Amino acid sequence: MAFSTLQFRSDALNKACSMNVILPERQEKGGPFPVFYLLHGLLQANRDYHDHLNNLDIAHEYEEYPGAHTWEYWDTHVQEAITFHRKTLNI
Repeated sequence: MAFSTLQFRSDALNKACSMNVILPERQEKGGPFPVFYLLHGLLQANRDYHDHLNNLDIAHEYEEYPGAHTWEYWDTHVQEAITFHRKTLNI
């Protein structure tokens, strides 16, 4: 596994941004990563990033949920993220 910080420009925020990424081992050398998961609250930035991944033909799942930055919202979706990673990464 590797940890990386990615720098990118957000048109929605009109500023440079960064994100931390944990990269699992690839299934084969040069092959795709087995999972990519982003839980973030900036809706238009998410939509822009989703479009960007589509333009690069990077397989991913994209979902939007109603809610706000409340503990109830994050607790629900962090639990979903943990379940997703356990299943996808066989951990």
